[in-house]
Amino acid sequence: MNGQPETFDTVEIDFSVDTIVRKAFRVPLEISHNVWITIGNNRYPVRDISATGVGITLENPLSFTVSQIIGNCELSMDGQVIKDLEGRVVHFSLNSDKEWQYGIQWFRMNQSTADRISETVFKLKDKLLRDDQ
Repeated sequence: MNGQPETFDTVEIDFSVDTIVRKAFRVPLEISHNVWITIGNNRYPVRDISATGVGITLENPLSFTVSQIIGNCELSMDGQVIKDLEGRVVHFSLNSDKEWQYGIQWFRMNQSTADRISETVFKLKDKLLRDDQ
């Protein structure tokens, strides 16, 4: 009765889980906020924003495709405009309001642009958390 069992059950580790976990805090925004993205001649409201990307709402689910690269984006937030952003569509889904929402992740940003976006997102997050108390 005091002996160890001959075999042990093993637990498999799913290493892909780390790649699914979001690494940046997304700040939810009311559509009335002055944050939007301009792609081509179209302006889209930003539903949420992080240091690494945005979530936008569209009426037409066929506007973009997953993995599509979108160049020459302009992000307008808090009275400033950040031009020449490149994004990749990382997902699209129906949100709780039954609207199509696309996730766009920024890439190939210089450090100055990344810092400007991070600073503004931090301010928006701080305001959101203060208003929630």
